Amino acid sequence: MDVSTAFIRDMQTLGYRKSLSQYTAFRIHVVNAAFVRDLRDLGLKDLSADQLVAMRIHGKLIEMRIHGIDADFLRKAQ
Repeated sequence: MDVSTAFIRDMQTLGYRKSLSQYTAFRIHVVNAAFVRDLRDLGLKDLSADQLVAMRIHGKLIEMRIHGIDADFLRKAQ
């Protein structure tokens, strides 16, 4: 699953100090530092580990985009 120390360090740097099983779930669902940074750039901060995985599993970003929700919309909503 490539749950390397570098991967764990990257996720911990972003605030995700989790169990090995959670890091494995991140790898299975392609939740990585780039994904977290992309979400933060869209204004989605402080998401839980479960929320990150759910966003990948359910394609919520695609749904949001289809309905016209973008970074500008999120900034205004905040």
